[in-house]
Amino acid sequence: MPYPPKPPRKYPTDEEANAARVQHLLPYRFEPGRSGNLSGMSSEQHQLYQEARSLMHRAGPPAIRRLMELAGIDPEEPDRLVPLERLDLDPRVVYMASVALCERAYGKPAQAELSDESAIGRILAKVAAIRRGEKVINLDPDAKTVDP
Repeated sequence: MPYPPKPPRKYPTDEEANAARVQHLLPYRFEPGRSGNLSGMSSEQHQLYQEARSLMHRAGPPAIRRLMELAGIDPEEPDRLVPLERLDLDPRVVYMASVALCERAYGKPAQAELSDESAIGRILAKVAAIRRGEKVINLDPDAKTVDP
């Protein structure tokens, strides 16, 4: 007999335990034709979230204009940059505002994949081969020449 002894089971068989579990969970089942709270928010929280989103959408154009001012870009003539010497701003502020504008306009840059099939992977393989003193053959399948 193992020590300490196992406590006695509430239900002698697994079938009885499963039936009791199902009976216990019946009040918590989804009603037919009605899904659960998919967003995870109460209706009040969802209403506040929608209100915040609409406020952000309305504040978007003025916020972009402010970022343009901080980046030293004239909102009336966006093709003409204000020279950095004439700005009374810290260059770090100008940089961060410029980055924010670029990310909003073009999206954040994707992270490069460093796999063997990628261009960076092929370059790293060539560098490693040159360091080992091997003759490097062009690994690009589309290329028709051999690298010296």
